[in-house]
Amino acid sequence: MSKMMPRVSLLLLCLLLATGPALARDCAWDPDVDPDQALDPVSLASGLLQGQNNTVEGSDPRLCREACCQTAGCDLALLGFPMDGLPQCMLVQCVRQGRDMCVYRPSTQFKIYRKKVPTDAETKNQEGGEELRVVPLVVLGETNQTDTIRCRLPMKVGSCRAAFPRFYYDVTNQSCRGFTYGGCDANQNHFESREECEASCSGVTGSVLPDESTPAPDLPPKARRLAPFDSMSDKGVESEADPEAKKTEKAADDFAERCGAEPDGGNCRAAFKHWYYNSKTGSCQTFLYGGCQGNKNNYFTEKECIAACTVKVLPSSKKDAADEVFAEYRDSCMVTSDPGPCRAAFTMFYYDASTSSCQMFTYGGCRGNNNRYGSAEECLSRCSDASFDAHGNPRKHLTTGEFLLR
Repeated sequence: MSKMMPRVSLLLLCLLLATGPALARDCAWDPDVDPDQALDPVSLASGLLQGQNNTVEGSDPRLCREACCQTAGCDLALLGFPMDGLPQCMLVQCVRQGRDMCVYRPSTQFKIYRKKVPTDAETKNQEGGEELRVVPLVVLGETNQTDTIRCRLPMKVGSCRAAFPRFYYDVTNQSCRGFTYGGCDANQNHFESREECEASCSGVTGSVLPDESTPAPDLPPKARRLAPFDSMSDKGVESEADPEAKKTEKAADDFAERCGAEPDGGNCRAAFKHWYYNSKTGSCQTFLYGGCQGNKNNYFTEKECIAACTVKVLPSSKKDAADEVFAEYRDSCMVTSDPGPCRAAFTMFYYDASTSSCQMFTYGGCRGNNNRYGSAEECLSRCSDASFDAHGNPRKHLTTGEFLLR
């Protein structure tokens, strides 16, 4: 390897001399960008490196930075250290049509060096005299119609076959749920954490929209330096496990689904070591999980599997259709209003079963319950024509005129 380094350094030096010193004079590096990072896969999913012949072998960070300085359009020098070959210097153009497409993750296998974004005075276009303004890919704290549409999109795994833990907003149940993201072709309903999902979407109501309702995704807030690079491993994922798996008692039908099903690797082609409960031997065993789909007898760790399946099994208690209808109505229309623990102030409506009317309340922005609606009309539509009174007893169906007279 050491014999090849002079040739590699000479190759980089030739690149620098060929492009000339003009570009290097204005090259400055952003001190706020931590070099111990790599590009997040979601950056690559946006086509960031497609069609670019931008990889040069070399292990010297200084030469890699200089190569970026001497290359028009290079915004970031990415130095990788593969286990099966020489280090590689990759020159990346982050800014596309005024938008910064580069998203980072902490890493021990890469180094990044980001050019400092010039000020307005420094960004005059030499040919047309126009200013180049870099528009952030994500505008934090901005709430508009696009955000509402984003939260009503369906969950989308994507066509790639990796396995990244992510969250999406389920507008039907008005809650944030986990899912496994394949690594590309995401839509905007896609968040790094449950907290980001709740901050962006809590309180959004409506029906699920077609996936084509918005363009390709704006990347999730806080993605730059917060998520661990090794997100495809089991590390840190156990805390996001399904809370249903942690109950000490399970109904027979639930136990059969979570602990009695045969292991299912799913349709994707990754190879992750997961655990399933073997009901025949009464023990947890390993299997290879492909990264998507499969069934619920699927756990990240042996500890989680044991906790989920060494429980007291209760007799099956499936409800009949009438019980399920009442339970849904009760949760959506009979419980009292709940502002939740967060401290925002959103005007929402809840159904007051004691007065058979919809009342206004202030919602804090997260959690709460299902008796929460974005408008009085939506509240009335859901609860005013129900078949149960405030005590859960069946009642006659009221006409619109009868309801308004009450």
